[in-house]
Amino acid sequence: MFLRTNPLHPEAVFLEDATDDLTSFEMPDGFARARVIFDAGQEPDGLTALGWQAVKRTAVFRLPTQNVSGIETHVRAVSGPKMNEWFEMHWQYYDACHSDNPPKRPANLARTFGQTIEDGSAVMIDAAMGAGFASLRGMRAGVSEAGWIGGSAQAVQLGIVWCCHFGHRIGAREIEFEADDTDPPLWSALSQKARPKQEFTTWEMLA
Repeated sequence: MFLRTNPLHPEAVFLEDATDDLTSFEMPDGFARARVIFDAGQEPDGLTALGWQAVKRTAVFRLPTQNVSGIETHVRAVSGPKMNEWFEMHWQYYDACHSDNPPKRPANLARTFGQTIEDGSAVMIDAAMGAGFASLRGMRAGVSEAGWIGGSAQAVQLGIVWCCHFGHRIGAREIEFEADDTDPPLWSALSQKARPKQEFTTWEMLA
């Protein structure tokens, strides 16, 4: 087991490769919580007795790409300086979805949230559709990874469809999405479209 920190979540320490080592874990000074992630249903026995509590579910979904006529009339591709609006909207949504583990606003939103975004693969969703944002990351073996998606419930639905459409344009076969149940619009939208390929549970111990 080793400990990892994340400047985006300064109150938490994250445990990696943790199994039976949890029996001897002691909270480091200066942290409000410790977190560890296990495959759902594969957690070591006795976590609750040790003071851990399951606090979040995460699931990975895959959807086939498809050409969706008319989808691009509801989105606006952004790049360069225009990404500032995208980053600000993303930060506000991210902050709202992580009240369980409060984030600290980064000094540079682009450095934190934009390193994997390629030109043309980020969009703002029309305010008439509820206002939101979406992005797609690179592709490997025919599978492209959805980046950040957020906004109103309607915008999230549209963001998922746009990812599948844009993935089709760049030659991907499937889009992989990851959602937490602390993000109800994305979790609900993806759960209605497919069964998870993988599921994880985040466990937490408070100081």
